[in-house]
Amino acid sequence: MDTSFLCRTSKVLVIFLWISMIPNYQVADAAPPSLETIAKQGDAVAQYNLGDQYEGMEGTENHKIAAMWFRKSAEQGYTESQYSLGLMYLWGKGVQQDYREAEAWFRKAAEQGHIYPPH
Repeated sequence: MDTSFLCRTSKVLVIFLWISMIPNYQVADAAPPSLETIAKQGDAVAQYNLGDQYEGMEGTENHKIAAMWFRKSAEQGYTESQYSLGLMYLWGKGVQQDYREAEAWFRKAAEQGHIYPPH
């Protein structure tokens, strides 16, 4: 058998394999979208999770951001956010304390089957 043929064939095979692997490297290097990116795209669950993260941080500004994300999610009908926003109004965290607003959000959550009482 001609060794030059095998040499050329192996070079072609190596080049082919190298080219076929390029997209895999691009995919492996791509970072998944952040929670904030998904939340900004309107995903109610991501908005709730982002609000929950901010709510767990100290500081008035973080609580305001938490309330904003809870509201975005709650207005889409996400029950956990409705309940969490109700708690924010009940405690006056990130929003002006407002018992009527708290009750309204608790009621919306309860109408969808949320059963936890306020803490």
